[in-house]
Amino acid sequence: MLMGTRIFVFLVFTAIGLAFVSLLGGLIYEFGGENPLDLSADWLAIATLYSHLFLFFPTLGLFTLYAFFVPASVFVDLYWRHVSFGRLRFIAGALALVALSYQISVVLQQGTPAIWQIAPDVLLQDRGAPEICSPYRPQPAILCASCGAAQPEARNVCRSRQPVLKSVREVRTVSTQSFGLGAFVRSCQASPLLDAAASESGQRYCFVSGRLADADSCCASLQAFNTQMWALYAEPANRSMLHRIHGFTLPVLTFYLLILVVIGGLLVIRRKMVDLHYGIWLERLERGVVLGAIAMVVWPLSNHAFVETSAVLYGTSARSTYVTLAPFFTAVFGLWALMILFYFYRKSEKDIEGAGKAVGVIVSVLTVLNYPDIISFSERFVGAGAGWEALAMLAVLLILASTRISFLQFAKRSAFADERRNL
Repeated sequence: MLMGTRIFVFLVFTAIGLAFVSLLGGLIYEFGGENPLDLSADWLAIATLYSHLFLFFPTLGLFTLYAFFVPASVFVDLYWRHVSFGRLRFIAGALALVALSYQISVVLQQGTPAIWQIAPDVLLQDRGAPEICSPYRPQPAILCASCGAAQPEARNVCRSRQPVLKSVREVRTVSTQSFGLGAFVRSCQASPLLDAAASESGQRYCFVSGRLADADSCCASLQAFNTQMWALYAEPANRSMLHRIHGFTLPVLTFYLLILVVIGGLLVIRRKMVDLHYGIWLERLERGVVLGAIAMVVWPLSNHAFVETSAVLYGTSARSTYVTLAPFFTAVFGLWALMILFYFYRKSEKDIEGAGKAVGVIVSVLTVLNYPDIISFSERFVGAGAGWEALAMLAVLLILASTRISFLQFAKRSAFADERRNL
């Protein structure tokens, strides 16, 4: 494999890694306050709420780059030297991915603004809104003019809103003490064809209003929360520095996700050519791809943890485009991880391959059967409820995995050098 290929991949991955780190660094710098190590610091509450962005990429994202370095180098070298019209295909494909990444990033930024997109000084000045009682009508979930069912009538409800940062802190506090926040999520869409569920008619804590409330009252308060977020975001002077950093880095993050899917897929398609031309790299390639795929499984979990946790602040109807597309991302990377699992084991290790596939099927079935529990655990350990112990454990696992990869790669190079000397 050409040294120039490895240098090229190293530079690209370094640029991507810097984008990952800049997100977390910008969050700590802007929202860290006087003591960023304080367990009650606002940056930590925001980082865990948006863990799919601020925690995954600077940790497991970097690890995935490390694990995929050899597979990416083999991929580039393969197309540059051995595939018919490979250089033209590579350049055209890279330009297409760059353009697609930019377009996707534009779409993903649409919808209700995130809390961290508002400058911390503006959020600190927010004092909430007093209680106001006025008519409220739930949004219809089903429209059927011929069904003969009347839409729910508006009734007088009292809405209020506590400071935005206080709501975020409370979400963080409750998440660290319970498994999931699904019980606090309110459905703000009513159907005239169904009786209101008993779980929706009772009172429960509403994080945006800071008090116990029934469904309509909490939904009205959620509506006020969304209105306030849009009002703050509408003024450019109120937007945070992190908002601008995110605008520059989101195409990079999107490009990173796309190239993982493309590299994994094309290496599977070109498996025979890889075996033919890169025999001495094959073990390192397979190990890197498998470990990278295992690390990427956490991203869909943190995605869904964010979707459910954010529902207690934004509601279930007024959401961003990213939240809408989250199930699609999960499906793509779930299938991608299974593809990696099935195709990137050593052919000589049949027992390990069979065991790995069996485990993959079992995990897939358990995930489907216990989906709510999986999301609850994700919220607790990789979402809003993630504590220092969970983050420290993640760091230890990354160090051990990286050490393991480095040790095996060193041992492989030493054995290959000894074999050449014997020859």
